[in-house]
Amino acid sequence: MRIWIVLFLALTSVNAHADKNGFYTGAGVGITDLKVAFNATPNGTYDIDDKTLDVQFFVGYHIGNHWSVEGGYTYFGENDADNLLYLENPFLGTPFNLEIEVNGYYLNGQYHFQPSNDTSIDLMLGLIRGDATAKNTLCCGVLGSGTANGRVSEDELAPMVGIGLTKDMTEQWALRIHWNHYNLDLDNTIEAPWRIGLDLIWDF
Repeated sequence: MRIWIVLFLALTSVNAHADKNGFYTGAGVGITDLKVAFNATPNGTYDIDDKTLDVQFFVGYHIGNHWSVEGGYTYFGENDADNLLYLENPFLGTPFNLEIEVNGYYLNGQYHFQPSNDTSIDLMLGLIRGDATAKNTLCCGVLGSGTANGRVSEDELAPMVGIGLTKDMTEQWALRIHWNHYNLDLDNTIEAPWRIGLDLIWDF
């Protein structure tokens, strides 16, 4: 009998927390793993595998104690790479640089598991409308730079999943660290990226 009482008290203490109902908003910064394997021209191949600095803005609504809905905008950043064929042999390739920029609007649902009164583990599942814009410009010091050669723009609706950890600092302010994976390829423009972010949240 005692063991059941102990288990009951443990479970109720794990789920005990201050009620959260209503709107919240916030912003954050993060790092995105942006990979690109792209053929922009018949004689142009590019390979980007780098981390970019990004920003995110969002607004959400707490539904009861354990659920919320959140929508926002994420600017994943931009990166660039020179034509690999030209770097290997100027006679095989053209001297172009690929610049790629990625952003997206998302909407997700979240379940919040409360290990303590001021901490939650956040499970996230939703959709993102991503957009990638790729532009070719002259590179490598050949005839200057900034001359447009071609431009590709793709957008796509794709699922996203993530997990986070939120720590309440006061009744209105909280910090959240989270990891998200976005199943985007944008018509083979990029590989599905992941992102690690740190957000500051304000509850209305």
